[in-house]
Amino acid sequence: MIEFVLHASRDGVSLPLVILTFASTAAARRHAFEMIESEGLDAVRLWAGSRDVIEVRRPVLPKPVSPTTSAAHERADRMLSRRADGLTIRAVAEEFGLSRDHVAELLASAARRAEMRQTQPNRAVLSNRAMQAVRYLVEETETDPAERDALLPARVAEFTRREIESVPNIGKGTLAEIEAWLWERGLTLA
Repeated sequence: MIEFVLHASRDGVSLPLVILTFASTAAARRHAFEMIESEGLDAVRLWAGSRDVIEVRRPVLPKPVSPTTSAAHERADRMLSRRADGLTIRAVAEEFGLSRDHVAELLASAARRAEMRQTQPNRAVLSNRAMQAVRYLVEETETDPAERDALLPARVAEFTRREIESVPNIGKGTLAEIEAWLWERGLTLA
Protein backbone atom coordinates (compact mmCIF):
# COMPACT_ATOMS: atom_id res chain seq x y z
CA MET A 1 0.00 0.00 0.00
CA ILE A 2 1.24 3.47 -0.90
CA GLU A 3 0.19 6.66 0.88
CA PHE A 4 -0.46 9.66 -1.38
CA VAL A 5 -1.10 13.30 -0.60
CA LEU A 6 -3.92 14.44 -2.88
CA HIS A 7 -4.30 18.03 -4.07
CA ALA A 8 -7.29 18.97 -6.23
CA SER A 9 -8.57 22.17 -7.83
CA ARG A 10 -11.93 23.31 -9.15
CA ASP A 11 -12.33 26.44 -11.28
CA GLY A 12 -8.77 27.43 -10.42
CA VAL A 13 -9.40 27.22 -6.64
CA SER A 14 -7.34 24.79 -4.57
CA LEU A 15 -9.21 22.34 -2.36
CA PRO A 16 -7.87 21.06 1.00
CA LEU A 17 -5.11 18.43 0.92
CA VAL A 18 -6.17 14.84 1.65
CA ILE A 19 -4.09 11.75 2.45
CA LEU A 20 -5.23 8.56 0.71
CA THR A 21 -3.82 5.04 0.48
CA PHE A 22 -3.79 2.98 -2.73
CA ALA A 23 -2.48 -0.43 -3.68
CA SER A 24 -0.56 0.94 -6.67
CA THR A 25 0.21 4.05 -8.69
CA ALA A 26 -2.21 2.81 -11.36
CA ALA A 27 -5.01 2.62 -8.77
CA ALA A 28 -4.19 6.17 -7.65
CA ARG A 29 -4.35 7.39 -11.28
CA ARG A 30 -7.74 5.70 -11.81
CA HIS A 31 -9.05 7.29 -8.61
CA ALA A 32 -7.83 10.73 -9.75
CA PHE A 33 -9.57 10.28 -13.11
CA GLU A 34 -12.81 9.20 -11.41
CA MET A 35 -12.65 12.18 -9.01
CA ILE A 36 -12.28 14.61 -11.89
CA GLU A 37 -15.25 13.07 -13.68
CA SER A 38 -17.58 12.70 -10.70
CA GLU A 39 -16.77 15.90 -8.80
CA GLY A 40 -16.20 18.26 -11.74
CA LEU A 41 -12.58 18.98 -10.82
CA ASP A 42 -10.04 20.59 -13.14
CA ALA A 43 -7.01 18.64 -11.94
CA VAL A 44 -5.75 16.24 -9.29
CA ARG A 45 -2.11 15.97 -8.22
CA LEU A 46 -0.87 13.06 -6.09
CA TRP A 47 2.46 12.87 -4.26
CA ALA A 48 4.12 9.88 -2.63
CA GLY A 49 6.99 10.98 -0.41
CA SER A 50 8.63 14.20 -1.56
CA ARG A 51 8.34 13.79 -5.32
CA ASP A 52 5.48 14.60 -7.67
CA VAL A 53 4.13 11.26 -8.85
CA ILE A 54 0.89 11.84 -10.75
CA GLU A 55 -0.92 14.80 -12.24
CA VAL A 56 -4.24 14.19 -13.97
CA ARG A 57 -5.92 17.14 -15.72
CA ARG A 58 -9.18 17.39 -17.57
CA PRO A 59 -8.04 18.12 -21.12
CA VAL A 60 -9.10 21.22 -22.96
CA LEU A 61 -11.06 20.03 -25.97
CA PRO A 62 -9.33 21.13 -29.16
CA LYS A 63 -11.03 23.19 -31.82
CA PRO A 64 -11.84 21.26 -35.01
CA VAL A 65 -8.90 21.25 -37.37
CA SER A 66 -10.96 22.23 -40.39
CA PRO A 67 -14.71 22.83 -40.24
CA THR A 68 -14.89 22.53 -44.04
CA THR A 69 -13.52 19.00 -43.84
CA SER A 70 -16.50 17.77 -41.85
CA ALA A 71 -18.91 19.51 -44.26
CA ALA A 72 -17.14 17.80 -47.17
CA HIS A 73 -17.41 14.45 -45.40
CA GLU A 74 -21.11 15.01 -44.77
CA ARG A 75 -21.66 15.81 -48.46
CA ALA A 76 -19.77 12.67 -49.49
CA ASP A 77 -21.85 10.62 -47.02
CA ARG A 78 -25.03 12.08 -48.56
CA MET A 79 -23.72 11.06 -51.99
CA LEU A 80 -23.09 7.55 -50.66
CA SER A 81 -26.63 7.46 -49.30
CA ARG A 82 -28.07 8.55 -52.67
CA ARG A 83 -26.01 5.85 -54.39
CA ALA A 84 -27.40 3.28 -51.92
CA ASP A 85 -30.90 4.50 -52.86
CA GLY A 86 -30.20 3.19 -56.37
CA LEU A 87 -28.99 6.29 -58.22
CA THR A 88 -26.21 5.85 -60.75
CA ILE A 89 -22.92 7.69 -60.33
CA ARG A 90 -23.90 9.90 -63.26
CA ALA A 91 -27.24 10.80 -61.58
CA VAL A 92 -25.47 11.60 -58.29
CA ALA A 93 -22.94 13.74 -60.18
CA GLU A 94 -25.74 15.70 -61.85
CA GLU A 95 -27.59 16.15 -58.53
CA PHE A 96 -24.49 17.57 -56.80
CA GLY A 97 -23.15 19.45 -59.84
CA LEU A 98 -19.87 17.55 -60.04
CA SER A 99 -18.10 15.44 -62.64
CA ARG A 100 -18.71 11.70 -62.71
CA ASP A 101 -15.04 10.92 -61.98
CA HIS A 102 -14.95 13.29 -58.99
CA VAL A 103 -18.11 11.73 -57.54
CA ALA A 104 -16.61 8.25 -57.99
CA GLU A 105 -13.50 9.35 -56.04
CA LEU A 106 -15.61 10.94 -53.29
CA LEU A 107 -17.79 7.83 -53.02
CA ALA A 108 -14.75 5.55 -52.74
CA SER A 109 -13.27 7.77 -50.02
CA ALA A 110 -16.58 7.93 -48.12
CA ALA A 111 -16.91 4.14 -48.31
CA ARG A 112 -13.39 3.71 -46.87
CA ARG A 113 -14.21 6.17 -44.05
CA ALA A 114 -17.49 4.39 -43.28
CA GLU A 115 -15.74 1.02 -43.17
CA MET A 116 -13.04 2.44 -40.90
CA ARG A 117 -15.66 3.85 -38.51
CA GLN A 118 -17.11 0.33 -38.29
CA THR A 119 -13.92 -1.72 -38.01
CA GLN A 120 -11.52 0.73 -36.34
CA PRO A 121 -13.52 3.30 -34.35
CA ASN A 122 -10.57 4.48 -32.24
CA ARG A 123 -8.49 5.40 -35.29
CA ALA A 124 -11.39 6.84 -37.28
CA VAL A 125 -11.88 9.83 -34.98
CA LEU A 126 -8.24 10.96 -34.94
CA SER A 127 -7.00 13.58 -37.38
CA ASN A 128 -4.33 12.59 -39.89
CA ARG A 129 -1.66 14.46 -37.91
CA ALA A 130 -2.62 12.77 -34.62
CA MET A 131 -2.66 9.38 -36.34
CA GLN A 132 0.79 10.14 -37.76
CA ALA A 133 2.08 10.79 -34.22
CA VAL A 134 0.50 7.57 -32.96
CA ARG A 135 2.06 5.54 -35.79
CA TYR A 136 5.45 7.12 -35.04
CA LEU A 137 5.30 6.12 -31.35
CA VAL A 138 3.32 2.89 -31.14
CA GLU A 139 4.71 -0.43 -32.28
CA GLU A 140 1.89 -2.73 -33.35
CA THR A 141 2.58 -6.39 -34.07
CA GLU A 142 -1.00 -7.64 -34.45
CA THR A 143 -2.21 -8.51 -37.94
CA ASP A 144 -5.93 -8.02 -37.20
CA PRO A 145 -6.86 -4.32 -37.67
CA ALA A 146 -9.74 -4.54 -35.16
CA GLU A 147 -7.43 -5.97 -32.49
CA ARG A 148 -4.79 -3.28 -33.16
CA ASP A 149 -7.50 -0.63 -32.88
CA ALA A 150 -8.83 -2.01 -29.59
CA LEU A 151 -5.33 -1.98 -28.04
CA LEU A 152 -4.40 1.47 -29.38
CA PRO A 153 -5.76 3.75 -26.59
CA ALA A 154 -3.99 1.80 -23.81
CA ARG A 155 -0.76 1.84 -25.79
CA VAL A 156 -0.93 5.59 -26.38
CA ALA A 157 -1.70 6.17 -22.67
CA GLU A 158 1.71 4.69 -21.82
CA PHE A 159 3.46 7.74 -23.30
CA THR A 160 4.16 11.06 -21.60
CA ARG A 161 3.31 14.50 -22.94
CA ARG A 162 7.02 15.07 -23.57
CA GLU A 163 7.33 11.89 -25.67
CA ILE A 164 4.37 12.90 -27.83
CA GLU A 165 5.67 16.47 -28.20
CA SER A 166 9.00 15.04 -29.43
CA VAL A 167 7.33 13.58 -32.54
CA PRO A 168 8.18 15.71 -35.60
CA ASN A 169 5.45 18.17 -36.67
CA ILE A 170 3.36 17.63 -33.53
CA GLY A 171 2.33 20.72 -31.61
CA LYS A 172 0.09 21.69 -28.75
CA GLY A 173 -3.11 21.34 -30.80
CA THR A 174 -2.39 17.74 -31.77
CA LEU A 175 -1.30 16.93 -28.22
CA ALA A 176 -4.59 18.38 -26.93
CA GLU A 177 -6.50 16.28 -29.47
CA ILE A 178 -4.74 13.10 -28.32
CA GLU A 179 -5.35 13.92 -24.65
CA ALA A 180 -9.06 14.57 -25.30
CA TRP A 181 -9.27 11.34 -27.33
CA LEU A 182 -7.76 9.37 -24.44
CA TRP A 183 -10.00 11.11 -21.91
CA GLU A 184 -13.10 10.03 -23.84
CA ARG A 185 -11.84 6.46 -23.45
CA GLY A 186 -11.22 6.80 -19.69
CA LEU A 187 -7.43 7.13 -20.01
CA THR A 188 -4.76 9.80 -19.52
CA LEU A 189 -1.15 10.13 -20.60
CA ALA A 190 1.49 8.67 -18.25
